[in-house]
Amino acid sequence: MSESSHPPSSLASLAAGMRIRGLVGQRAVTVVAVDLIDQGLAEVFYRDDAGSSGARMVTDEEIAEMVEVSARESAPAFDADPDEFRLAAEALRT
Repeated sequence: MSESSHPPSSLASLAAGMRIRGLVGQRAVTVVAVDLIDQGLAEVFYRDDAGSSGARMVTDEEIAEMVEVSARESAPAFDADPDEFRLAAEALRT
């Protein structure tokens, strides 16, 4: 899984819709909203791939450790057998 080469540079660069890794462990999450509290502090609201949401206070120093990822990079790979998929799809067809 490759990551984007540029991390968010500051709290001001965080925006709704961004996918970042490092906000909640090493899971990729989607930023829902950013509430700037102070010049070096913000509350970031996020949602993970399972649909769980949360919020976390972050500083400019913590932003430097985060990495922006694309939705494609964080999506699970589809490497299943296409014939098996077709067979399953036909079995479910009504």
